[in-house]
Amino acid sequence: DLEKEIVERSKQLGLMPYDTPDRERDDPEDAVVESSELSPQPDLWRLDNTDWCSCSRCAVLPSFVPDECRCCRDMGPKLTRIQRQGCITTHEEFPLVCLNLVMLRLAYFELHDRRFPMHHDMHRRYRYVAYRRFVRWVWGRLGRGNRFVLPSCVVRTIREAFPSEEETGVSVPKVSKVVEASHEANLLHVRACLHCVILVKKERKRQGSCTQLPRTSLKGQLWSKIKPK
Repeated sequence: DLEKEIVERSKQLGLMPYDTPDRERDDPEDAVVESSELSPQPDLWRLDNTDWCSCSRCAVLPSFVPDECRCCRDMGPKLTRIQRQGCITTHEEFPLVCLNLVMLRLAYFELHDRRFPMHHDMHRRYRYVAYRRFVRWVWGRLGRGNRFVLPSCVVRTIREAFPSEEETGVSVPKVSKVVEASHEANLLHVRACLHCVILVKKERKRQGSCTQLPRTSLKGQLWSKIKPK
C-alpha cells in the first residue's frame, strides 16, 4: 500500500518511477558523455606492430595505449622544423636536453626547490624532468594542466636511459657514451669558469682593479689549470 501511494504521488508530480529498464552499474550509457561522442574507437592495431612509425626508432612499450603509438614525424610542424629528416632523438641537442644528468638535475631542483631529494626513486624523477624538457624544447611552455602525448621514440629513448628501478634493480642511469661525453664537457666548462673567476680575482688583486688584464697570459694560465691530465 505504501508503495502504491508513492507511485500515485509520483505520477501526480510528473515523475514516473520504474520506467527505466535495469542496467548494469558500469554501463557506458551512465557516463556524462559517451566516449563515441568524443573520438572514434581507438586504433587497437597500433599495439600489434610499428607500421605507423616513419623514423624507424619507435616501439610499442608494455604500458602503451593506442594513442601513445605515435611517431615523431607525425607530431606537427614545430617538431619537423627542428628535425627535418629522421628521428628527433638523433638531433644533436636531444642528449643535452633530455639525457644529460647535470641538466636534468638542475631542471629538477628548479621545479621542486630541493624539497624532494633525487635519490628517492631517482630514475622516475629523471624521466619526469626529461619529458618536461622535451616538451619545452619543441613546443615551449604549454601552461599548467595541459598534457601532451610524446612520440614513442622519445619515450623509448628516455626509458632506456632511465629504466624502472623495480624492473632492473639498478639505481645508476644507463646513459650512453654521448651523454657521458656531454656530461664531462659540462663539468669541464663549469670547472673552467670557476678557475677563470679565481684567476681574474687574483690578477686584479695583484695589479689593481683598474688595470686591464693581459688576455693571452690569462688564457695560458687558465688552460694549464683545466687541461685534462
